[in-house]
Amino acid sequence: MHKILILFLIPIFSIAQIFNQKIPDSLAQKANAVILQDLKKIEILQVDKMLETTHREVMVYNKQGLDYIDANVYYDKSVSIQKLEIKILDFLGREIKTIKKKDMKDYSASGSSTFMSDNRILVLDYTPTSYPFTVVIDYVKTDRNTAFIPSWRPIRAYNIGIVKNEFILENSSGIDLNLKEINFENYPQIKFEKENNKVTYSLSNFAPLIREELAPYFWNFAPYVKFGLKHFYLEGVEGDADNWDVFGKWVNTKLLNDVEDLPEDTKLKIVELVKETNDPIEKAKIVYHYMQNKTRYISVQLGIGGWKPMLAEDVDKLGYGDCKALSNYTKSLLEVAGVPSYYTIIYAGQEKEDIEKELVSLQGTHAILTIPNGDEYLFLECTSQTDPFNYQGKFTDDRQALIIKEEGAEIIHTNSFKDEENKQLTSADITIDDKGNIKVKTTIRSFGNQFEKYHYLEGASRDKQDEYYKYKWGHINNLFFESIKLNIDKNKIEIAEDVSFSAQNYADVYPAEIILCPNVLNRETYIPKRYRNRKMPFSIERGYYDADELLIAIPQGYDIESLPDNFKETSIFGDYEISFEKLNEKAIRYKRKFLLKRGDYTPEQYDSFRKFLEKIVKADNIKILIKKK
Repeated sequence: MHKILILFLIPIFSIAQIFNQKIPDSLAQKANAVILQDLKKIEILQVDKMLETTHREVMVYNKQGLDYIDANVYYDKSVSIQKLEIKILDFLGREIKTIKKKDMKDYSASGSSTFMSDNRILVLDYTPTSYPFTVVIDYVKTDRNTAFIPSWRPIRAYNIGIVKNEFILENSSGIDLNLKEINFENYPQIKFEKENNKVTYSLSNFAPLIREELAPYFWNFAPYVKFGLKHFYLEGVEGDADNWDVFGKWVNTKLLNDVEDLPEDTKLKIVELVKETNDPIEKAKIVYHYMQNKTRYISVQLGIGGWKPMLAEDVDKLGYGDCKALSNYTKSLLEVAGVPSYYTIIYAGQEKEDIEKELVSLQGTHAILTIPNGDEYLFLECTSQTDPFNYQGKFTDDRQALIIKEEGAEIIHTNSFKDEENKQLTSADITIDDKGNIKVKTTIRSFGNQFEKYHYLEGASRDKQDEYYKYKWGHINNLFFESIKLNIDKNKIEIAEDVSFSAQNYADVYPAEIILCPNVLNRETYIPKRYRNRKMPFSIERGYYDADELLIAIPQGYDIESLPDNFKETSIFGDYEISFEKLNEKAIRYKRKFLLKRGDYTPEQYDSFRKFLEKIVKADNIKILIKKK
């Protein structure tokens, strides 16, 4: 019986081997999925007609690979799906299931924060029973909008192998096409062909990228191409993008020009609010706070409403709007107050992404407001009811944005905090008893990006605040919080935290001595992973500066026998320094300063950075010895 079973299995595994022959080991190793074939063809037929044809074959090796099947298809009233068929094959290549358009789940493509949207998504509803399996996707759809031509992004994630990825764009519309290749310098494998009105990009036999700690934002190193027509169509409106000035005038004329009117009583109210000052910035602050108190954020994605703001008078009446509507509403209010401002388009998110200056086109994911102030600009986040005036934080800082002026558009760079401005200043009085228990009274003042903790702490319940500090001081066991007080100064963009707590058994107690780590409140614990052969560059996106001064009182009956040597470490990555001072027989002053510098670094520098952090972690855990008399 066993012999028969073995003979039966031999041809099965031979077939499996044949089916997998087209996947070299180098592409499958450490892969969650392998793209066997990905062919996308875009045909721009006329200003208001674009055809998209997709054929995609993906072999999925595990649950993580499910995210990269990319079988979901978006549509709306301007997008018509002509054909859609998906086949599921087992590991031998045998068909398990065929799924038609009617078999797919149809959902709204909006998130929970979206109030109105006509975007829809057809979702593949399939749960695999075993791995690997293959998904074959074929669809054709037409789009009346040519403002957004799909970009080519052959490498979409880590741990994905690629046998063949090809992108064809054929432009028979007679309209000039612009394109921008990004991050191509590190990918000589990419092939490009141009023939008359057709361009072709391809990438073959590409081994999976494996993520390494501190790697830069994925789209800062992965290759992609963006496209844009010089004359385009967007939800019933034709647009021009010959250059940024022409494009900016189009945005003003078609998207902003007829949405700025306000009710007369609102105008009178604004005039009354700002009448006591002639300072335009003070006026802007008053208007901004008025807008924050009156409105809330919702998302609107209906037709051209995905780009055109709703009427300012409707925002005024309803008290809500999306980023476009609230920015436009605030702009209208400021105009009444006599303060100039510019509607601004930007990519938002903690990962920094720029508006591509060399590709004139509709770009960005978010709208904010920009106020000129001499030689600089102030930026207002109009979707927040709590952000301070001119505070960007990590959501829109340090990136290229597009401001819309009457005479056109201009690319500008948003503000960012210097490393030293992202500071946290900690002072504390700490007492330790003869059982190793501590009592702490501390004040922590935070500025710049470190101010962002107020988003979590302001208005949070006491339980949530306790949870936050227990995580912050996770190296301290048995924490009991006696009081937590917050003082948020939005004019200075400063949060002050006054926290009192006690903790049992913090120090190690022995019959004749106590061993204490004086760095009670701010220890570095992170040491990045060691790599034998680091391949990726690494990035410190935002630097910061911490300064701590702790006064530590020792228990009665003990003496400070000796203190560790002061320590200082300086490198291209930052500066670190600690010092110990015996104030008297009963008290020690401990100081710590740590500046981490933002920067982009080579793979060869990674080991030095790791050693720099190792030294800091070690120094942060230095102990002192207190002897019983």
